[in-house]
Amino acid sequence: MHGSAEHTTGSQTLPDPATGSGPPIPPRRAQLGDGSRAALLGVFAATLALAGSWNVSLWTDEAATIAGARRTLPELWRMLQNVDAVHGLYYLLMHFWIDLFGQSALSLRMPSALAIGAGTAGVYVLARRLDGRQLALWSALVFVLLPRATWAGMEARSFSFSAAAAVWLTVVLMVALQRATAWWWAAYAALAAAAIAFNLYLVLLLAAHAVTLLALREVSWRLRFSWVMAAGLGTLASAPVVYLSLRQGGQISDQDLGWTRWARNVVINQWFLGDTPTTEPDGAGISQLWVISAVALAALCWLLMAFALGRTLKSRRSGLLPRWFLWVVPQVLLPTLIIGCYSLLVHPMYNPRYLTFSTPAVAVLIGVGLWLLPHYWQRLAALVLIVLFTVPIYLSQRQVQAKSGADWVEAADFIGAYARPGDGVYFSPRYPSPDATTRLTLRRIAVAYPKPFAGLRDLTADIPGAADGTLDGSSNSLGRSLDRLERIDKVWVIRRVDYPAGFARADDRLLQDAGFHSTVVWTGSLNTIVEFTR
Repeated sequence: MHGSAEHTTGSQTLPDPATGSGPPIPPRRAQLGDGSRAALLGVFAATLALAGSWNVSLWTDEAATIAGARRTLPELWRMLQNVDAVHGLYYLLMHFWIDLFGQSALSLRMPSALAIGAGTAGVYVLARRLDGRQLALWSALVFVLLPRATWAGMEARSFSFSAAAAVWLTVVLMVALQRATAWWWAAYAALAAAAIAFNLYLVLLLAAHAVTLLALREVSWRLRFSWVMAAGLGTLASAPVVYLSLRQGGQISDQDLGWTRWARNVVINQWFLGDTPTTEPDGAGISQLWVISAVALAALCWLLMAFALGRTLKSRRSGLLPRWFLWVVPQVLLPTLIIGCYSLLVHPMYNPRYLTFSTPAVAVLIGVGLWLLPHYWQRLAALVLIVLFTVPIYLSQRQVQAKSGADWVEAADFIGAYARPGDGVYFSPRYPSPDATTRLTLRRIAVAYPKPFAGLRDLTADIPGAADGTLDGSSNSLGRSLDRLERIDKVWVIRRVDYPAGFARADDRLLQDAGFHSTVVWTGSLNTIVEFTR
């Protein structure tokens, strides 16, 4: 009837949507809560990131992780005062992890995959608090698929931890603003200190939070002052790491950065490519596939972000911007612009890896673009395209030589198959050195894969890194190490394929003058092995 507050559907009486009156709805089948959804998405993301990671050769940065994490705690503390303070907290974590689980490629990369899982759960929680479950689901799925996340999840470095720390620090700030208790502000300060210790650039996340709090009209000045105190305490607690990292700033700079290269990195590499092979053993076709996919993925995602921003700015009322805009956009723009402009105008500090922590915010912004599409089939079609574009990139990240073309596992396997205990091994310098000693050699291959080199006599090793507080220690030149050739009948020389030919010939002549003849026995994408027999 016209005046009735009820309407019926079949045999079930439903409450009127205007008045809410009517008998209760029979209980429906239990559905997953937000916590369960976040956890399942996190497990899926961690599994996806970890899958195939054991096939990929370890490379120079991951060997640095092993070198740092294998130190005793006093040795690690001494090293961090000289080098890699920016990774100090991560090395400490990996020190205990390696003690428990060893240093296989799978073991080394598993913590990063778990961190990506935690970051995915955080993206879901963050987007859920911003504007509902639909936005949370779209955003979390985008984060799972983004190449920067799938790359960071299989890299034995601290980048995935910075992403997880960034998103959860934002969630904690939201809760602290809502609850306004000392415990939540203390949690924010503690997590901020840990986040900055994992990645110095997360200081810029605090700057983004400051912009957000100034823009949110409902946040009182009392709450803003509480944030200033918590952020200040967190930064102060991380001050030793900040000081040491700034003193070692040359380690993270990119000396070959220009406006064009920076723009290309921001538009494509920073979020939509990650770090992929620089050489392709299987030919140009595969290489072209992931390059084209990265460009297509970047174009689609930038269109979705532009759509989200454009529609929001066009339809806003009373000069108010939605909460997601005020929380997400500063995290996307501010760190990239500050680091980019400083690097281009003052001193180079930009590296797309170090901005991995902005990936969750980018995922939410893309998720908003999906969520605002008028039809569900359009959202689903756009997500399917994202999946299709990410598959070639994902597969390229899981090739044996996916880490900048590194072929270490293949070189180590060759040495393990043919070298015998008592043979000599000469790890050539990474770059020619006019000095009698050098720091960086290809010895990191043996750091990453120690078993094949056990029992071999290292001809040029001098001071180990644990003794002089560095990552690599020092090595003598081959000319100063010829006395170690006594009672050695075979020497394996490992050098880069791009090592200057003149310096390579000079080393070869030293061994030939000592009574050895040479045969090139193995050549990979980056390295070559030469067998010298007496």
